[in-house]
Amino acid sequence: MVRSLNVRSCISLALFKSYSFRFKYYPVPGAYWEAHVPELKIRSICAYGVQQSLSDLIDVFLPYASQKNVSALIESLTQSSAVADTAGSDQDVSTAFQEALFSDWGDGVEEVQQALESAARMSHLHGSGMFFFAQEAGATNTMILVLSVLYADTGQGGASWKPSYAEPYLVNTMLKVLHKFLESERRDGHLIDPNVWRNASESGGKVALYCTCFAYVVVQMLKTISAFRPDQFSKHRQEFFPVICSLVSSQSEEIRKVVSDILLRQVAPMIGVQVDLPVRESMSSETNDSGAFY
Repeated sequence: MVRSLNVRSCISLALFKSYSFRFKYYPVPGAYWEAHVPELKIRSICAYGVQQSLSDLIDVFLPYASQKNVSALIESLTQSSAVADTAGSDQDVSTAFQEALFSDWGDGVEEVQQALESAARMSHLHGSGMFFFAQEAGATNTMILVLSVLYADTGQGGASWKPSYAEPYLVNTMLKVLHKFLESERRDGHLIDPNVWRNASESGGKVALYCTCFAYVVVQMLKTISAFRPDQFSKHRQEFFPVICSLVSSQSEEIRKVVSDILLRQVAPMIGVQVDLPVRESMSSETNDSGAFY
């Protein structure tokens, strides 16, 4: 049953084929967004749900998966992430979600004034970014979980293709997300309530910004780097070390703790420093709970 699992088909049932469209504005007020926003929300939620459920199947699926099946899974997750990124940055989509928010306030003078005063806050809580950042982060996190398991494979049982296959995808995805996270935190970090940063895994979905929605993904990535074998970390130290140093000043205490763990486990031995290592935390399904808003 597991061997015949068509992962790509399962994901495709819930993912968009494309967000590359523009809304058609109808003469009836609100008609243009009413035709699209509910469907966009439902499809995004479905994609997010499928991606989260895949995390629970990794340990069952990967031991039996062929390279073809894994490639199909990675391709689908990459497509989901890219599609969500496109939708989240589409100004027409953002406007439609905002119009949907305003429609709930009524058309009286007081209602309109309250809606305008709350527009910025409400857009972060219920706008298009809240949906599509969560979908993009969920797809990326599941992809990191899959690739990290493959990269840690020792090559026994004729599965030597796994580490070499996973390595470029894993490293490139990590670097891309880490750089975008740092850029977002520098740009938007001062706008965020410090309480949001107290636990990235629980608070990430409460504010629709890249740095908050991807905080738990960054934690997962850093834990993966901390668990690299010495030769794996050494091979990519030039790419990872500058980024890790930049994350030392992250507003998230959870991220800073994992950065400290990397410095102790990976960097200290390379410079000949002996330290007492803390007990490593489990990297199991604890990171699957992203604190999403759905």
